[in-house]
Amino acid sequence: MSITIVDGPKGNTMRIFKTKKDGQEQTMVKDANNREPKVWADNELNLHAEKRAYRRIPANLQARVLYGNLIYSGKVTDISENGMFINTKMNCPVNVVFLLVVMVNDTVMKVPIKVKRTVKYEKNNSGYGSSGIGVELVNTPQGYLDYVNDCKAAA
Repeated sequence: MSITIVDGPKGNTMRIFKTKKDGQEQTMVKDANNREPKVWADNELNLHAEKRAYRRIPANLQARVLYGNLIYSGKVTDISENGMFINTKMNCPVNVVFLLVVMVNDTVMKVPIKVKRTVKYEKNNSGYGSSGIGVELVNTPQGYLDYVNDCKAAA
């Protein structure tokens, strides 16, 4: 087994393991915490990476966004341990922190979120479009993490 240390996405340290199993050469990539991120290496050990740290899972959750004294409605369309996308007509700047209220497993959860990107309404080829916000979760409740893990297990 040979180990090579390289700089991964966002400056993370990645370890590449080149092993032989059942006569077949395999390449595994793990981060410094021994997790398998969305990074892979081809046969020449060129690294390829996904942008996201966590895999997004499709969702369909009704949500309310509390922004100052205003309440916006929306629908959560994908989730992960660290973020989600909310279809909404709400217009807000990036890096603003506010509260999301969402019903998960018959429990109302209040999740602090930080806007990482905004998507303005755009029609796709089929004539449909969406607008919304991509958010990062701040102080994620354990109940939400349990829900995401249950969704991953079911997928």
